[in-house]
Amino acid sequence: MQTSLTNKSAASRVYGLDILRAIAIIFVLEEHGNDFLYEAFSIKAPHLDGVKLFFVLSGFLIGQILIKTLHTGLSMKDLYAFWIRRWFRTLPNYYLVLIILVGLNILIPVFKGTYTSFFFFCQNLIYPQQRFFLESWSLAVEEWFYILFPITLYLLNKAFPLRHKISLMTSIGIFIIGAVLVRIYKESYLDIQMFKDWDVEFRKVVFTRLDNIVFGVLGAFMSTYYHSIWVKHKIILLISGIILLLGDRIYFLFITNNIISYGWYSNIISFTMGSLATLALLPFLSELKTGKGVIFKLLTYISIISYSLYMVNLSIVRFRVIPYSNEWLIEFGLRSYIVYIDVALYWFYTIGLSLLLYHFFEKPMTSLRDKLYLKKSQPSI
Repeated sequence: MQTSLTNKSAASRVYGLDILRAIAIIFVLEEHGNDFLYEAFSIKAPHLDGVKLFFVLSGFLIGQILIKTLHTGLSMKDLYAFWIRRWFRTLPNYYLVLIILVGLNILIPVFKGTYTSFFFFCQNLIYPQQRFFLESWSLAVEEWFYILFPITLYLLNKAFPLRHKISLMTSIGIFIIGAVLVRIYKESYLDIQMFKDWDVEFRKVVFTRLDNIVFGVLGAFMSTYYHSIWVKHKIILLISGIILLLGDRIYFLFITNNIISYGWYSNIISFTMGSLATLALLPFLSELKTGKGVIFKLLTYISIISYSLYMVNLSIVRFRVIPYSNEWLIEFGLRSYIVYIDVALYWFYTIGLSLLLYHFFEKPMTSLRDKLYLKKSQPSI
């Protein structure tokens, strides 16, 4: 039986990477639920940019897959297999949630724009996304990366056969330089004064963020070809990465409190700095292969259902389910307590719906993918 291009069995899970993925989704949930917390208690839970962590981690894992395939000959057949398995993993949840949101919007109109771009991941390709399915911006970044980077690597590998390092580093360089140039261009004509403008013009546009994922590929490159260097200073790098991530977060707190203004760092450099900081965590985390106890099991499970958690928490739970449930709370005479109840309901609905989505849709679709692919890959006897 052939080993599939993206197959990752439960036995091969890396605990350190599961920790990072779990922390990333917790940060995302905190960010999206902070309005409820602030309205009830006038406080906000501290958090980092969870999506930034996801991007680099995704690039690291994808990079490992592509590097292994390079050494056996990266063919178009390999790319098709990669895309099919990747899309079986990401697209079912995406399109299910998108169709649900479109249906809800038809029944109870909130969004008055068009849906077409969302079906082709073009909602934020160059311009800011419309106010619909807001969390989908990051999925568009990842999907375009999964298409463009392997194609770039394939073409360069054809141009430089058997010179895998050159092909990889050139591909990585193209994506880093390209995204930085896009941000420099946008910074030259945009006058960013508010977070919401920076958020939609820089943070949530595909071609301003592709380099964030490729820094993960750079990590896979270092881990594969220079492993001894990769792990030699892993503790120092871990501490440095945490400090840099915290420093970047503090910088943006200064911006949001009008202590400093948006400029070159926020619009151009911060994305690179955040990616490098996350990359610095990986030598330590990628070597942390397993764990034990309740915390180990909990973080691993959160990591496993993280995609379902991401898909339901904002557009479905925060913007649809909770407003509807609040109407019921009002009917039961609980209007005065709604702000407090909503804090709990946000987490209750998010966890509950994500478990349903994962166990009854995402997991079966992944199993179907594996059955179809393994059946197709099984040599005849």
